[in-house]
Amino acid sequence: MSELEDQMMRLLSRYVGKSAFEIEESLGERLNPDSKNYCRSLSDRILQADPEMYRQLRNSNISIKTVRLSEGGGPRESMSFPAFRFDEMVKQEWDSSDFKRQLSARFFFIIFENITSEDESDLVLKNAGFWSIPDTDLKRISTVWEDTKNKVLEKRYSEFIGKTKNPYAHVRPHGQSSADTYEYEGEQVKKYCFWLNNTYVAEIIRDIPNMQPYSDTIETINDLTMRDVIIKLLSTRRDPISSFKLKKMLSEYYPGLDGYEDTITGLIVDKVIENTFLGYRLMKFSLEDLLKNAPTLVKGYFATESIDTFCNGLNRSIEDVEIEVRSFFTTRPEEERFASDFSKYQFTQRQFIILYGVSQNVYRYLSLMHPKGWKNPFELLDDQTKSDSFKEKLRSMLFSKIDVDGTTVDLTEIGILTYLLSKSKGQMNYSELARKYKEFISKHGVTDRDISNMNATRIKSFVDKEDNYLLKTSANTVRYFPYNKAKVYSLLEKVGLERYKDMYISAELIRTDSYDLFDEYGLTTENDVYMMFYKYKDCKILRNYEISFPAPPSIRFGNGNLDQQLVSLLKETGRISKNDFCRLYSLRYGTKEMSVRAYMSKYPQYSNGEFYDIDLPMLPSEVIEFLRPRFRSAIISHSIAQEHFQIAEKKYNIPISQKTDPYYNIKNLSQLGYKMAQGSIFLDKYDSIHECIRSEYLDRDFVTIDSELEDNTSFKTQFNNCLEMGEYYITAPNEYIRVEKLHSTGVTDEMIEDYITNASTYLPAGTYFTLHYLHKMGFEHPLEEQGFEDMFYEGLIMKCSNIRKSDLCRKKVFIYDKEFSRNQAVIQMTMGALGDEDSAYVYDITEQVLLDYGIDLSNELKKEHKPMRYNKDTEKIYRDDTAFIEEMTRN
Repeated sequence: MSELEDQMMRLLSRYVGKSAFEIEESLGERLNPDSKNYCRSLSDRILQADPEMYRQLRNSNISIKTVRLSEGGGPRESMSFPAFRFDEMVKQEWDSSDFKRQLSARFFFIIFENITSEDESDLVLKNAGFWSIPDTDLKRISTVWEDTKNKVLEKRYSEFIGKTKNPYAHVRPHGQSSADTYEYEGEQVKKYCFWLNNTYVAEIIRDIPNMQPYSDTIETINDLTMRDVIIKLLSTRRDPISSFKLKKMLSEYYPGLDGYEDTITGLIVDKVIENTFLGYRLMKFSLEDLLKNAPTLVKGYFATESIDTFCNGLNRSIEDVEIEVRSFFTTRPEEERFASDFSKYQFTQRQFIILYGVSQNVYRYLSLMHPKGWKNPFELLDDQTKSDSFKEKLRSMLFSKIDVDGTTVDLTEIGILTYLLSKSKGQMNYSELARKYKEFISKHGVTDRDISNMNATRIKSFVDKEDNYLLKTSANTVRYFPYNKAKVYSLLEKVGLERYKDMYISAELIRTDSYDLFDEYGLTTENDVYMMFYKYKDCKILRNYEISFPAPPSIRFGNGNLDQQLVSLLKETGRISKNDFCRLYSLRYGTKEMSVRAYMSKYPQYSNGEFYDIDLPMLPSEVIEFLRPRFRSAIISHSIAQEHFQIAEKKYNIPISQKTDPYYNIKNLSQLGYKMAQGSIFLDKYDSIHECIRSEYLDRDFVTIDSELEDNTSFKTQFNNCLEMGEYYITAPNEYIRVEKLHSTGVTDEMIEDYITNASTYLPAGTYFTLHYLHKMGFEHPLEEQGFEDMFYEGLIMKCSNIRKSDLCRKKVFIYDKEFSRNQAVIQMTMGALGDEDSAYVYDITEQVLLDYGIDLSNELKKEHKPMRYNKDTEKIYRDDTAFIEEMTRN
């Protein structure tokens, strides 16, 4: 047995026979016992207790395997190995294969067992030991590998050797779900891996000698003085230790204990340890005191703002640096007393620092030395050991208000919404605000509160209430409006609304008549004024004028009636061009000409081509009967409907105006069972086109958009609004699923939000990526077990407000927190494919980018993408002009 293996065995022997809880207590750790990899996490924590040994272990050919025994004594599961790819496996031979290399490692088995007592079940560390596979067993397992390779070549995947066919190993899928696949020879195949049978594993661990428990002595630590060893012993104990016991532990390694009394006296005089009536106890040093004499590396780790930048500057991995920093803390600081709560309860960094009154350095120390907690902080309110002042601070943090960057935020729904909008530079749509709200809830650790559930519908209900600082700016957007109800009432009293009695007008007329007043309140557009009036429509001041809101941005006072105004003006003008009529109405009632034209679309009975007229021409009944079979859809665009009319007019020799179709009007459409709306006509059994679209197309679990619907402006506008409100999600080209149906499959809003957050931030900011690339880089998420097409998951990623996207070679490409640059995207992908080379053939680059990103850049790479250079003569891509010139010079 090597020195490293001997160290590992001595370290594990300290914990043999102890329960998992006792091991955690001894290590000062708190792990989540419900985690699937709990045994492996606990084993790693044990091994990391000796940082230098753990560093050597990581660089060795030792493979750690944890085995969990059931109450019957046998392994609960077979032992898996990393998944293999068919395309890589078929290129290998057994002697040089990945699987043989993995089996040829030196295995270190750490064995846990479930032991049931009278009233509970404990997980106990039973044994540990090393094992190497015998050549005879390796040869027998090689037949499983050879058989698997042959069946891959023959595409007989369903016939891989199962557990009952070989006593040593078998092959079965090892993906996250049935949808966890990759492409092999033009088809999607599952991920497979090799497994050692649990019956074989049982034979292995049966032959491992039983480990003897640690005898409460310490091992010799090279280059440590007696003083150092005493400090190490006392720093790892919670209770004082008697002089007799300390001498006994030291005597084996320091015969005669020469200098013991002088060493103890020196430690007490130096105030490193205390002599209490119970025994010797280590004095508690603050973290800052320990850091004063720390090595430069440790000081730098705690002084830096960015650990990533710090480690990159040293040209070392974060893991290596943190192992070295951990090894410094042989003496734990007094702030270690916070470790228990840190490892138990789920606080955000800001919450923990405020609640426990610790510094940023202390929080970083705790994060380095201990896992973060998973329990709900609410449990601390019942902790009898906590003071009333502590609980009051916690209660305030959890229930009422928190300080965020110097701003006190009420932990209420309206309080959080107001804060988020006050920090926004402009308006925000409901779905984006709901996402920001959930990010706030998660960041500040109030996910279990009644206020944690927020969506676009709830936001709308708050916006419509008077007494808050939210102002709607459109159907789906809102901004911060820093004026309370009293201020708004004062404004309304000053406006002089009596001048509009019995009128149907635009909000623009009111704004123009009181420009200075509205400008003072930041209401600079017609829509701002309209939305403010709409928000306070139920207040006494506006009720006195019987104000109502027929259609944005129009306002009606008292008996004012739009229809009466329009008919009156039409009677006054007679037949008139639409442009002239809109201009005249705008001058009289303050409505923008574009708005007037929009209003008139609701009165198709007055429309005749490019004119407005009271009397519209009608088609004969035989023409209507000819047209009737052509009008079958629930909604039809004007352009298609007009084409049908013109065919009928030609057939029956009815004169057609060169510029317009006078017979395409509401009277004739009514005979066909249709009403007219802006952009389309719809079945007259519905009151509005929105009702028609909702009833005929949207009130269903799945929506498929054909070419006619795709070109229909009315449908697309309403459907896009539904998409923005989160009512539907895309699942395939032109196919969508209703959110309620999605929920019924087990996909919750929380899962979707978690996917959006994790997928969009999985790679460093500034990285161009595709969904294909995300998966290649190791991204996995439970939501992908649902097996939707890529378009569904790409649609979710696009919902992140910080994601920018574009289509590149018919594939969705994303980048987080930067403007999208097509040129930079191509450069990043190409440079990644180039690696350390200065040039490569376009074909090779194309193949590599296709493998990495799922994008075919074969045509794109032949365009100019500075600083890279493409040369059509050599058919190669060069890193830059310098690389091209150097290669040409050499040749």
